[in-house]
Amino acid sequence: MEFTLLETVLIGLLFSCLVIQLFFTLFVHLKIIFGSTDLPHSAAQNPLSVIVYARNQAAHLVNNLKLILEQDYRNFEVLLVDDRSWDGTNDLVEQLCLQYNNLKLVSIKHEDKFIAAKKFAITMGIKASKNDWLVFTDANCVPVSKNWLSGMKQIKNHNISIGHSFVKRKNGFLSLITAYESFIQSVNNISFALKNISFMGLGQNLAYSKKLFFDHKGFSSQMHIVNGEDKIFVNAYANKNNTIMVLDANSFVEVDKKESYIQYLKQKKQEKKYASNLKFKYRFLCQLQTICKLFFYVTCAILFSSQSTVLVAAILLFLDILLKSIVYTFISKKLQYDWLKWWLPLLDLFLVLFLSFNFILSLFIKKTK
Repeated sequence: MEFTLLETVLIGLLFSCLVIQLFFTLFVHLKIIFGSTDLPHSAAQNPLSVIVYARNQAAHLVNNLKLILEQDYRNFEVLLVDDRSWDGTNDLVEQLCLQYNNLKLVSIKHEDKFIAAKKFAITMGIKASKNDWLVFTDANCVPVSKNWLSGMKQIKNHNISIGHSFVKRKNGFLSLITAYESFIQSVNNISFALKNISFMGLGQNLAYSKKLFFDHKGFSSQMHIVNGEDKIFVNAYANKNNTIMVLDANSFVEVDKKESYIQYLKQKKQEKKYASNLKFKYRFLCQLQTICKLFFYVTCAILFSSQSTVLVAAILLFLDILLKSIVYTFISKKLQYDWLKWWLPLLDLFLVLFLSFNFILSLFIKKTK
């Protein structure tokens, strides 16, 4: 079968995109399946401080905070940082403080003068803590086990521990597609960390030492950025010698996301602003995957329109779907996203279309003051 010059170029582009995608799938992401799932070996349980960030999260704190306070860990304190809430969060935590001696409330008032709101609140929580090892999470996050802190404790010669967080299962297309997006982000973060390529941690399940924080003057270098206090900080100072990736299932936390489509668009616009502050290597590898996926599906669509190239496009598309479905099915089970496995062949395409549409739409969303 002979192809025109244009068809040959398109087939070459399609094949190149497939090779790059499968490189990440088979040689980078696949490492998660064989990554260690044991808790780091260390009998010592050094004192630690858990810093929980909350802003109008009273509904979540009713149940979540108790599960954090009742962790099976010998010596720890919990600092609830209430960032100017008006939904009764402050009153709720004050009542819990009467029941739990290891709970402390850190209130940020409306009259406080500050910039970069969450960074200021987290910094106040760190300053109020009494232990050097800090474990971070949010009010809408709940540990899946009483051994969460045992997994996130400090390990010798490591100043940063990156934990895994997964999105709670919910109905609806937005919840499904954003859960898959979070899954792919977790796959990249974990697999890159396991290969010592780059690091990025999420404040939903993260730990580092107070000394590391103050040695680098906290968030002072990123106070001009609204968000990204967790991702940028870890990405800037984590390396293969001082960071450990915790993959034990007992150390996972579940995130209950409740956001509208407009909130999602605003969040994506904020992410684009702080993404430029991440290390180039990390940004390049993530963007390369997204661009290759986009070109792959667009080229497939073009080749399907021609009778002479439809078979080649169908074979390469089938190969892509087959290998990704097999690998990501195993990974999704390990990362508590196994409910996505039935949608994997479609979600990859939907995510590309969804992100492309959102990129255009987000240009019209007003800036957050």
